[in-house]
Amino acid sequence: MNEPTTRLRITLDDVSPKVWRRVEVPTRMTLYELHRVIQAVMGWGGYHLYEFRVRNVEIGRPMDDGYPRTDDRKVTLEALIDQNISRFKYVYDFGDDWRHEISIGTKRTGADDIDYPVYLGGENNCPPEDVGGPWGYEQYLSIIADPSHEEHELTIKWNGPGFNPSFVDETLIIEKLKHISRRRRKTAQRARMRMSNQGR
Repeated sequence: MNEPTTRLRITLDDVSPKVWRRVEVPTRMTLYELHRVIQAVMGWGGYHLYEFRVRNVEIGRPMDDGYPRTDDRKVTLEALIDQNISRFKYVYDFGDDWRHEISIGTKRTGADDIDYPVYLGGENNCPPEDVGGPWGYEQYLSIIADPSHEEHELTIKWNGPGFNPSFVDETLIIEKLKHISRRRRKTAQRARMRMSNQGR
């Protein structure tokens, strides 16, 4: 069955070289599902807290900290589109404070033979986890590029050798998105079965 989709551009703020990804996703996807897509395409490991910032509303997983936060499992991308929202923020790791700008494209009808979400393209590698935010990433790149730097060996040992800031592991991204689409399909099948059983 065809479903409405939209194309998103996800850009990591304040880093050089610029890191961005483009994906096509179902508009009925919840923001929690979108969080999983962002983690997959950017290359994050999902070790830290996150939230979406839409206008003046913070959306994420409710926590027992007394801070009001809208549940991201109850907000869909379609709901944002219906409010004429074309851009919003996704923040990952409140310590390193990785801020991403999400730009929403035109709503469209997805292809019947494609399981969404799908990866459309991107540039440059995601920074390592816990590198210290944009400033820390700048320092990290400077150190690993300079074998004479006093912290070069220690920094290489910390994250391992061979980090390439321009590399995008598209094979891994596509595999992760296939896993997400399979889970979406199974969830939809279970929902249809529940509705069918209730109608008997």
